[in-house]
Amino acid sequence: MELRLSNPFSLEAEALHRAVRQKDRVQYIPFLDLGNGVTIASQDHSGTDYTWEFPVLANYKFPLFETSSFVEVGPTFRPAENNEQNGITAGAGVELRARNLNIAPRIRFTHWLEDRNYGRDPVYRLGRPRRNQIELLAGIVQPSSSPAWATAFGQELSLGLEIGFGVTDDFHSTTYLLQGIPASRSFSESRSRVVGVMVGFEPLKNLFIEVSGLYRPLHLTDENLISIPEEGTRPGQKLTVTVLTWEFPLLAKFKLRATGVRPFVELGPSFRATGNLNAKNPSHYGVAGGVGAEMSRRKMRISPTLRYTRWATDQNLGTRTNRNQLEVLIGLSF
Repeated sequence: MELRLSNPFSLEAEALHRAVRQKDRVQYIPFLDLGNGVTIASQDHSGTDYTWEFPVLANYKFPLFETSSFVEVGPTFRPAENNEQNGITAGAGVELRARNLNIAPRIRFTHWLEDRNYGRDPVYRLGRPRRNQIELLAGIVQPSSSPAWATAFGQELSLGLEIGFGVTDDFHSTTYLLQGIPASRSFSESRSRVVGVMVGFEPLKNLFIEVSGLYRPLHLTDENLISIPEEGTRPGQKLTVTVLTWEFPLLAKFKLRATGVRPFVELGPSFRATGNLNAKNPSHYGVAGGVGAEMSRRKMRISPTLRYTRWATDQNLGTRTNRNQLEVLIGLSF
């Protein structure tokens, strides 16, 4: 999906399904003896994981050699179950016109960032995808023939971005006992960041319907409080895990008519998809409500919002997510 901001500038969001293939060979020294004179010197293994990658790129077009050339740069997210990574992507290409289609071949480079917990551990990195990724892509696009902004039910659509952060902890703190002695604890070390896109329209005067897709990683830290030699643990040893979530609030938003700043209230259901669970199982349904104000700056609308979500109870019996979620968001819409 491409959103044209001006003649040379645009924002592009993609969802790419990609196979990550791996091959390895196990060498036996000495050879593995199966008896009856049969030995095995090595064994080959292969496997394939399937991931989704989500580049969000700023695109700048300029004329070069009578073609519409372009460069692009931005973050890329890979919310895979076992290969969660974030990266930085840059690329270049040309846009060619073929009747009513635009064909855009490009070369793209992505540098995946190290895992913040284990990225420097050489044992853990065995089997991890390469950090530097080069690929050739071709986009085939039919440019929209609709006006600058699309419509829904005869009403103009509003498109935008949402960014923010959580105010409440992601998980409840839990202490685990070993023979009556506190042995370890789990707690939220940081409050989560929020980033996503939104789309809305006004079916009735002053009443808006808004749908958002928000990426929100939840962080939990396990800390050892005592030494357990047989498990190789020591006091103060920490391990941080991340549970990936995508939230989809569907909100009815009532805006008051006012000059300059328009206060509003919002209410509706919220749905949550999860990945990279790390033995956690956050609930998938909740109810969200919030208050905020909308300010207009030329063609852009800025909407700071304080939003509360009450989630259903998690399905697992271990460390649970915080059912009461409070967050501060800023919406930028066009």
